Amino acid sequence: NLSCYERRVIVDFIKSGNAQRKCNDLIMRSHKLSEYILKTKDEHGCYIVKMNDNAFKAFSSIYKKYGKLGHFDD
Repeated sequence: NLSCYERRVIVDFIKSGNAQRKCNDLIMRSHKLSEYILKTKDEHGCYIVKMNDNAFKAFSSIYKKYGKLGHFDD
């Protein structure tokens, strides 16, 4: 039940090897993504996010096997 945007965020984490990144408002407002994302703050008070290890492994496995996360993804 992930939106196209949420699936794209997850694929971006997979392609980057789960590299940390500054967070945008859409990631912060996504209740579904919050289940999979770890948030910390940097020295300037900005949120830095990455996927939790279990979610990263599970989604990476699906993406590696099927080349996508959803039935309608390109």
